[in-house]
Amino acid sequence: SLTQLTVLNLKINQLNGAIPDLSNLTSMVELYLSNNYFFSSIPSWLNNFTNLAVLHLQNNSIYGTIPDLSNLTNLTNLTFSSNQLIGNIPAWLNNFTGLTELWLGSNLLSGVIPDLSNLTQLTHLSLGVNNLTGVIPASFNSLANLQELYLSGNSLSGPLPDLGNLTRLVTFSAMENDLTGSIDNITALTQLQWLYLNENQLGS
Repeated sequence: SLTQLTVLNLKINQLNGAIPDLSNLTSMVELYLSNNYFFSSIPSWLNNFTNLAVLHLQNNSIYGTIPDLSNLTNLTNLTFSSNQLIGNIPAWLNNFTGLTELWLGSNLLSGVIPDLSNLTQLTHLSLGVNNLTGVIPASFNSLANLQELYLSGNSLSGPLPDLGNLTRLVTFSAMENDLTGSIDNITALTQLQWLYLNENQLGS
């Protein structure tokens, strides 16, 4: 009944069961339910929270596919990592042009990485430890504000694309994939401090 609530922070507790019905709280701007024991799918009513800027559901037992959340175009931080999500990464994420952080790692997501080239404000992108296939998209080169990029622990193949525009990249992890070819395309990343490419099929 707290329909004027704009921030709800319940993270790092021992809450369990399904995520409760909060569908009346459409004024919500920040919602933190992470680090609990929720066993639930992602509620479809979240798509009505059009003011939402921050949504944290990581470190629970959230299962199923990512539902249609395409109305949440004001999101700046979306964190679903360390759950049991399946299915593809939704293409509508490319419309969330204000996103600065997108964390989808440590799930069971599959398919190819969709076009995310419109997310030019991203500083952190985590897609590691899933079941993703295909190549690392060349469109990543448009994400010039990226500081951290995590792609490790998938089944990505093909060569490393040209990432020369990512001049702010500090951490790049793509280990434990099936990448081939040389690493020449990342030699321009002069800000790199951590580079993990082990357990691939890279050559000279």
